[in-house]
Amino acid sequence: MIEAQIKIEGGEKLLAEMRALGIRASSALRAAMRAGAGVVQQAAEQRAPYRRRPRKATRTRASVKRDVVTVRVMPTKRRWYLRLVETGTKPHLIRSRKMLAFEGRGGLVVTRVVRHPGARPRPWLRPAFDAARDQAVAAISTRLREYIEQKRRQIVEGNDA
Repeated sequence: MIEAQIKIEGGEKLLAEMRALGIRASSALRAAMRAGAGVVQQAAEQRAPYRRRPRKATRTRASVKRDVVTVRVMPTKRRWYLRLVETGTKPHLIRSRKMLAFEGRGGLVVTRVVRHPGARPRPWLRPAFDAARDQAVAAISTRLREYIEQKRRQIVEGNDA
């Protein structure tokens, strides 16, 4: 899961202008952050280690708390194991109530406990974020401008009619 914080320069001035236009800052920021997250999500989909992509490997989730919008890009529930690919795993024991059976060096092995050797990390989300960061910031600012200009047009057209 990748989380990033973006601080808008001139944010207080922007918020004042948005309030003057009657724009809910949380709605505008959520739309803008989702646009930026979409750029990162596309980059992550291209880097996802799942080769046959019948379904998406990533999803986004947005939350708003007091004019602070957080958008997360993370593996889908169906592709939960991609988190383990991103961060790797330490050596660990796998215990099962049922018997586990697999082919070992000396033939068939049947056991309830397996010692997993661990897996090295193979990051794919972080490099996608790093590669798409500038494009995501551009998408966020473009979406905010569009949102504000659209509201201005609505006000002007409403006053002229």
